[in-house]
Amino acid sequence: MLEGIPTQLTSLQQSIASLAELIPAGQFYRYSGHFSHALQTASFMVVLSNFLEHETISAKDQVEKVLGSKYQHIPSSLNSTSNRQRQRGCLHSTVMFV
Repeated sequence: MLEGIPTQLTSLQQSIASLAELIPAGQFYRYSGHFSHALQTASFMVVLSNFLEHETISAKDQVEKVLGSKYQHIPSSLNSTSNRQRQRGCLHSTVMFV
């Protein structure tokens, strides 16, 4: 069951790297609706495969390392979050795809 996962992870790493190059700095959430579900699925695949192989749950930094991606909080001055989102309190969850 786990034999095909390394091949899929390599493909995912390449796709994520290509995607990260396409997204302008500070514009993660402008485009995230197009790929966030796929990233969630990829993250789940990493956690599940690690659990099946080692019977442990992966930490966030382990998943980032496997997928070759990193999420970091960005200051509001670099963020294109609208005033409406700020009023709703969405600012705390703003991240950038690096």
